[in-house]
Amino acid sequence: MTAPWTNLSPGDLRISLPSVAPTPVEPALAAAHTAARTWARTPFATRAACLRSAQAALRAEAESLAQLLALEIGKPLVEARGELTAVLTKFDLTLADAETHLAARPVSDGPHPAVIRHLSRGPAAVIGPFNFPLHLPNGALLPHLAAGNPVLFKPSPLGANVAARYAELMAPHFPPGVFHLVQGGADESLSLCADPRVRAVVFTGSVAAGRAIARAVADDYSKQLALELGGKNAALVCADADLDLAARACADAFCLSAGQRCNATGRVLVAASVADAFSERLLAALAAYVPGDPLDPATKLGHGDFSDLAGFANDALHGLADFKIRCLF
Repeated sequence: MTAPWTNLSPGDLRISLPSVAPTPVEPALAAAHTAARTWARTPFATRAACLRSAQAALRAEAESLAQLLALEIGKPLVEARGELTAVLTKFDLTLADAETHLAARPVSDGPHPAVIRHLSRGPAAVIGPFNFPLHLPNGALLPHLAAGNPVLFKPSPLGANVAARYAELMAPHFPPGVFHLVQGGADESLSLCADPRVRAVVFTGSVAAGRAIARAVADDYSKQLALELGGKNAALVCADADLDLAARACADAFCLSAGQRCNATGRVLVAASVADAFSERLLAALAAYVPGDPLDPATKLGHGDFSDLAGFANDALHGLADFKIRCLF
């Protein structure tokens, strides 16, 4: 089955991608729970070999994954390729640190010898965002796999197809039950988070969703919870700044990933004495960011997902006069 899907880039690029149905959660939970003890007892060298094998499979398909990511998310191909590079690099970083961090450590501070050993926690739910549908969840699930924890990966529905392809390449390199893809939306996410068999939850996304997840796990005090809920970032341009450089840097910070990333710049605080000169340079720098076909290597700005933000933008524009604010566009 395929469903019509419209990439919102100029030209109304129409493609067909497989429709993705929600995954039944219980079978995945049961399999991960069953696999947890064996995976935890698997020697680190064996777990590392599984990860290296999965990395090689992803590397062989990196370009096709980048193109699918660009088509589904609308991210320019150059950014999609960069995301795949980050995915592959994360394997190296994780494995370089994991053996040292997971090794038993003797403690000799007291009169009696002791050893600190790190035990696996059990199944981990990793719930990913749409803006970096591979890089961010990959960065969370790799340490769990290295530490002996089975993973239940629940991607954003907006990146369901590229996540499915990623999972197809990852899963065969691990024993049954160790790596699961769970498709769906909020219901599936909350089911994973609230289940007592899940011992760790990692979520990247909105503040509202993060609060819902925190409430879902609040009664289980021993369940590990990690939330990355975005950021509100400002740039500061001083009177003695290189205005050309500052303008280009701010334009990049506004527009990479269509501005939909946790470290995007949302406002610029400019010294009054250079405000007009900086504004002129900023507008010139922003002119280079023209939305286009995400598969065109020259495209620097993807379409993004602005459905929830249009109302905010309209309200802001209508309120400019109340604050004596001048719109630059």
